[in-house]
Amino acid sequence: MVRVIDFLIENNLYDCTKADIVEGARVSRPTLEKIWPILVKLGMLRETRRIGNGVLYMLDTKNPVVKKILELDAVLREMGTEKLLGSMKKAPASA
Repeated sequence: MVRVIDFLIENNLYDCTKADIVEGARVSRPTLEKIWPILVKLGMLRETRRIGNGVLYMLDTKNPVVKKILELDAVLREMGTEKLLGSMKKAPASA
């Protein structure tokens, strides 16, 4: 589930089919089908459009659970950036 949510966060500007999610999150189709009802029940996904028989989805950024996950993601990214910048300041300049 973490891989799927992480993939959807990283691609939150784009809507995705289930096939896109399987490929991008590197999970099997049976795994996605197993967790999909949980994501739907929690209201974490929203259907964005239909193209033929295909349905495209995105994270529902208005959902309170998704909002908290996105806040946590932002904090973790900031911490990682600060750590990286701190290590760059400490490293000796190369000639």
